[in-house]
Amino acid sequence: MVVLIPEEITHQPTYTSSNLTLIYFSQRGSSKRLSSYFQKDCLIFVQEGQKVINTSLQSYTISKNEAFFVPMGSYGFSNIASNGEYASLLFFFEKAFLHSFAKEYCQKEGRGAVGFCHFESSPRLEQLMQSLVLNQELFKDSSFLDIKARELLYLLLQSNQEFSHTLSSLLARKAPLIQRLDSQPFLQVKDMAKEVRLESSIFSKKFKEETGITPKEWLDKKRLGKAKMMLELEDKNIAEIAYELDFGSPSWFIKRFKDYYGMTPKQYQKLSKN
Repeated sequence: MVVLIPEEITHQPTYTSSNLTLIYFSQRGSSKRLSSYFQKDCLIFVQEGQKVINTSLQSYTISKNEAFFVPMGSYGFSNIASNGEYASLLFFFEKAFLHSFAKEYCQKEGRGAVGFCHFESSPRLEQLMQSLVLNQELFKDSSFLDIKARELLYLLLQSNQEFSHTLSSLLARKAPLIQRLDSQPFLQVKDMAKEVRLESSIFSKKFKEETGITPKEWLDKKRLGKAKMMLELEDKNIAEIAYELDFGSPSWFIKRFKDYYGMTPKQYQKLSKN
């Protein structure tokens, strides 16, 4: 099973089931102004110190014994040590698990982007997290980890009404890699993988899981759409368009265009000009 989590924390104590990955993270000293791509929806519980998460719109500070739900995506962050130490529990949830929970406990499908959700310190939350720390050996049985994860989500749902909307919004969320990459003019799959900080093989696997097609097929579709627009609006010849959009050769471009649109680029260009 491939665990899709930020690469920089994979050396920490980790327990995995088919529904989530739990990581016990700790470090000596502080680390500031780092960045990472969260490849799963994540719940962070700060055991010691503070965590600061920066988005394009605002910053969030999570203090000791508080929790914070982070939708998958790219963020800046700082880990601020207290008495020389920072520690947290990180829960990376599988999409199907969160969807199943949301359908069972939330009223209806939400609208809009999946938001962050902050959970203040409470005796029940602290008690549950402490039990997770003290009973790590039990998580070698993945079914026990799943039970505790459901218990945690239910507690969070009771603690903050906004979390219901957050979970509901997951059901309507657009495929996140598509959302991240759709507006950028990529020509090669390796450049897409680099943008989201994934190895090409892992990126291709995750992309197909989310969209049902390979990144190469998606890129071809985007490039063919761009080529179609250029044929309509610009005076460039077939070879110029083929090389500008990195099809490799005019003959390959012609074949791919005809396979997709049922006519050659030249035929379409003439048709669009009439």
